[in-house]
Amino acid sequence: MRRIFISSCTLICASLSAAAQATNTSALPEKWRLQDCIEYAQKENLDIRKSRLLIEEAEEDIALAKAASHPNLTFGANGAVQNSPWSEQEDKTIVSGSYNLSSSMVLYEGGKLRMNRKLAQLNADIDKLNLAQTENDMALSITEAFVNILYAAQSIHTGKSAIATDRELLRQREEEHRVGKCAESDVIEMQAALASDSANLVSYQTAYESSVLQLKLLLQLDIAYNFTPDTIIHDFDVMASIPDKIETYQHALSSLPEIQRAQLSIKQAELQKDIARAGYRPSLSLNASVSTSHNSVGVGNQLKTNFGESISLGLTVPIYSRRETKTAVRKAEIGINESQISYSSAKQALMQTIETYYLNAVSSQQKYTAALVKLKSEKTTFDLVNQKYEIGQASSIDLLEEKDNMLDAEIEVNQAKYNAMLYRLLLGFYAGEEISL
Repeated sequence: MRRIFISSCTLICASLSAAAQATNTSALPEKWRLQDCIEYAQKENLDIRKSRLLIEEAEEDIALAKAASHPNLTFGANGAVQNSPWSEQEDKTIVSGSYNLSSSMVLYEGGKLRMNRKLAQLNADIDKLNLAQTENDMALSITEAFVNILYAAQSIHTGKSAIATDRELLRQREEEHRVGKCAESDVIEMQAALASDSANLVSYQTAYESSVLQLKLLLQLDIAYNFTPDTIIHDFDVMASIPDKIETYQHALSSLPEIQRAQLSIKQAELQKDIARAGYRPSLSLNASVSTSHNSVGVGNQLKTNFGESISLGLTVPIYSRRETKTAVRKAEIGINESQISYSSAKQALMQTIETYYLNAVSSQQKYTAALVKLKSEKTTFDLVNQKYEIGQASSIDLLEEKDNMLDAEIEVNQAKYNAMLYRLLLGFYAGEEISL
């Protein structure tokens, strides 16, 4: 009976889990646009969710830094039992207790309290910029993976077209061989071409699945989910105007979170130096307490008579700290230099990225235009060679060679097309444009 119950619970849990997965899947789009992928990743990607949690931690640090200037309040109680069995006193056992309520407050600590509040706020601002950079990096990675999927899908289409051409040519050669118009070697060559293009198609399909898997990982989608893109790239998208690289760099320099973070890191290091220098200054604190005590020997008014109040003002003046403060200041100065170097490096990396994307976008558009012309020429040449072959003026080798040339030209068009689109999108992002297809 117990086994039946456990099995029933297992089936119910499995059904609920399956239903939950079905609900989640049904909430997803049937076909994904690039914008859908980016928006979904903003909610579900683990790196982005982790960055949001770090911001929550930083907010708690801000609250803690603000509370450091407030007075604290503590209560303490102590109870004791003293047994004196051979004492001449009537009460052999004495119970006593004491109670204390105390508070302390830092009045001045060389400015550390104020600077720690500023530092906590700076850390929170940096964490927010880290989140923004994570979101941007995710959007760029998704864009690259999405365009790779489109390119792989186009390659599959090209591969299937090549196989369809091979099959038609093979059918013609087999028919001609049957009536004695061509040699068996021509048929074998066509069969070999079909096998080669079929192997290429398998490679294209593998590349497609690999690109889809990469995007699923970025989106935190289940591996079994059937991802289908919903975008067609048009020529006017590919040949869209390319942003000016200088204007793009200036915009990115003033808006990208990684650049702003590098700037804040310099301020953070300077503030840490000020905090370290506060170790040379005196500190002042205020302490106050109330206390009382009693014992079991004539408790009477002991709580009242033993009641006491105290208040004190403490001053601490640093004289020699075994070089701790001096070392802390020196390390902070080194940290300032490191932050300035990191800022310069971030600007150089940004400049290099924009220059690379710009050159790739320009060259890809030029290659796309040239590849279209070449593809048109190769198609015309293939048709002419096919006509010559049918009247015996060209060999099967000539025909297959021209077919391969036409296929290579189409592959060049696809590569240039999607490279131009990808680098145009990436460059546009740095110019402040929304990523969309």
